[in-house]
Amino acid sequence: MLLVPLPRRPDWRHPPLVTLAIMVLCTLIYFFWQIPGDKVQEQALDYYGKSVLREAELPAYLNYLSEQGGEKARRLRQAYAHDRWPLVLAAMENDGEFQLRLHRGQVITPHSPLYPQWQTARRHYEDLRNRAVTSRYAFTPTDPRPITWFSHMFLHGDESHLVGNMVILFITGYLVEEALGSRRYLLYYLLAGLGAAGLDLALHGQRSTGSIGASGAIAGVMAMFVVLFGARPIRFFYWIVFYFDFCVAPAILALPLWLANEAYQLWAHPESPINYVAHMGGFVAGALLAAWFRWRHPHQALPDPGATLTPAPGEAEPAASLARIQILIRELKVDEGVEALRRLSRRYPEDETVVNPYYQLAKLHPADDHYHRAAARVFALPAGDGAREARVREVLLEYMSLARPCVRFTPDGLATLARRLILAGYGEDGERLIRALQARNPDHAQIAPLLMVLARHHARQGNQEAFRRGLETLRQNFPETEEARLATQLLR
Repeated sequence: MLLVPLPRRPDWRHPPLVTLAIMVLCTLIYFFWQIPGDKVQEQALDYYGKSVLREAELPAYLNYLSEQGGEKARRLRQAYAHDRWPLVLAAMENDGEFQLRLHRGQVITPHSPLYPQWQTARRHYEDLRNRAVTSRYAFTPTDPRPITWFSHMFLHGDESHLVGNMVILFITGYLVEEALGSRRYLLYYLLAGLGAAGLDLALHGQRSTGSIGASGAIAGVMAMFVVLFGARPIRFFYWIVFYFDFCVAPAILALPLWLANEAYQLWAHPESPINYVAHMGGFVAGALLAAWFRWRHPHQALPDPGATLTPAPGEAEPAASLARIQILIRELKVDEGVEALRRLSRRYPEDETVVNPYYQLAKLHPADDHYHRAAARVFALPAGDGAREARVREVLLEYMSLARPCVRFTPDGLATLARRLILAGYGEDGERLIRALQARNPDHAQIAPLLMVLARHHARQGNQEAFRRGLETLRQNFPETEEARLATQLLR
């Protein structure tokens, strides 16, 4: 089963630099370091086939499997009989229990006449194999060297492995990076990769072959995507056997489906070279990290994964789109109507005929993200006549009363709105926002200029006492500012 989210396209005005850097780094490592550095693996395989190792170890491994019984022994015997011995070698090297017995001298024993020759050949083969970049920097549970916990995330088995991982990373990564910020995103990406390796070590501690690939870390990014965007509807592409289609579903529903698919694949294909356990470790680590982020930043504004940055076909005119939205609302498809208004207000942020209906409809659910976004759209309307400014004030008072769990203002947003209200003649409301800004960010650069704007407002209103009180506050509390120097002159 394949289930891939299809979010809105990236905003290239703010490119996902970390996601792109990881993609470039993995590509450069593969083509310019890993491929040249792995040529020695071909030498190792050639040496194995010509040395005593092939005739000493592989039949012993086939006998070991035959004692256990099962389809695997029959299949590998058939491969060996048709001279496809590298398949048997690969299976043997992935068999942790047999490798343990082999290296303890329990397969080719010291009493065997072949033992000295076998021991020399085995050392030489392992030396050749360990010179390869992949062998040195893959994550091996029996030898979990510190560097391999990180290096395995940037290595890949072949071109299709690399391309597949990079495509999935980009599809989900750019929005996760936008939501978390570049530095936190990079940290979480690495932690998800460590989580993938950690579960691999816990469940496959006896495996002596290495695991490579960004898949575990990318699984973490996929889990971050669906946990961050939670119940928001996301468009998915899915492919089951021969059938594929598109669907829209809450983002979080993908996580249990992904985990269930990995568990099924692990059960159905236990001998697969794909490390499903690492994928599951990445999913779990990424989900926990994203849940932690949401718990620590409950009011963090997240990008809209379904937004479009260009008008959709047939929606060039707001009036026509509003008419279609009215039909949705009359049919009680309120959620669809709100979402359509959000998209329309994004394309026409200065059009009151779009922004005001979006706010009125979103107001029905004051705890929903739509309500906070709709209020922000109203506050961002360009300054206009008295009616528009009165409407902005009305929405502010309503928003401060209704918003759940609390209002969402950035410091810069508070400053901008305070200036707007004061200039529109609403000094008391502007002063209340200034006090909120001072309590939240006492060193904000706009506090002194805003106090001067407020003082001039009092002067225009003829309130000389409030005017002089404001100038004194500036002179005493912000003595180093240009506004304080101007206040000193005005007080003389």
